[in-house]
Amino acid sequence: MALASKSSSGTRTLARAVSLIRAIAVADGRGERLADLARTTNLHRATAHRLLLALCDQGLVERDNDSGRFRLGMELFVWGSRVSERLDLRSIAQASCDRLCLAFEDTVYLSVRRGLDSVCIDRREGEFPIRTLTLEVGSVRPLGVGAGSLALLSALRDDELEGVLVRLEERLRPYPSFDLPMLRQLAAETRARGYAFNDQRLMPGMSAVGVSIVTPGGALIGALSVAAISSRMTGPRREQIAQLLRHEAAIVSQRHWAPQMPIRNDRKISTRRMAEGEIEHESG
Repeated sequence: MALASKSSSGTRTLARAVSLIRAIAVADGRGERLADLARTTNLHRATAHRLLLALCDQGLVERDNDSGRFRLGMELFVWGSRVSERLDLRSIAQASCDRLCLAFEDTVYLSVRRGLDSVCIDRREGEFPIRTLTLEVGSVRPLGVGAGSLALLSALRDDELEGVLVRLEERLRPYPSFDLPMLRQLAAETRARGYAFNDQRLMPGMSAVGVSIVTPGGALIGALSVAAISSRMTGPRREQIAQLLRHEAAIVSQRHWAPQMPIRNDRKISTRRMAEGEIEHESG
């Protein structure tokens, strides 16, 4: 009985420490104050402080001596580098992001799933004068909030999707335009349409289209999305963007699945030429 109690206590401590790291990760680069972290994680201030000091000892968190704010530590960068060595999606998708940015001159995002969240791991800024920079590299949002994030959510199996939705409610509080019934509806619409569409739900005047990247074996890798001012997301152009996103997502999927295999000839078609309407491409 004592052993079970110790195990439960250790699990609870670990979960609290992880919640603090996650809260710091969501904050901007300046870091977060102790009081804010305690409030965000629903921890007593003394408990949060004790855990943060332990995390600092391990290099997972750093405390700025001048401001007293807590930031992510360099040890996490080392861990992240090890993950990148195993699976560097940014490198695999780099050419696709570049082509999409060149083709549409709008902002392109590459996102991956992390538990209940979507993380932006790359961004390309187009040449169009009015830019929609709603995400920075490293930005975290709940699954379903935003086009790329919605594409990730919608690609989950039905049982996994429901399991995620029931745990998302707390994370949705900072986003009053989103709730669980709406996410269910948006996921259903995304599946039926073949792409995610964020129509000014996050920011007035800004819209985005996203598609998931899935391996031939059905594993979810990430999502590509294009964001622009809403006037550039009219029906025909939106469908064109979605078509090209699917085209590039298929390329990324193939390169991820079998890096040494040559890309099929029909996948080498210039995305720029496709965007200009010179080539008919399949919509599936």
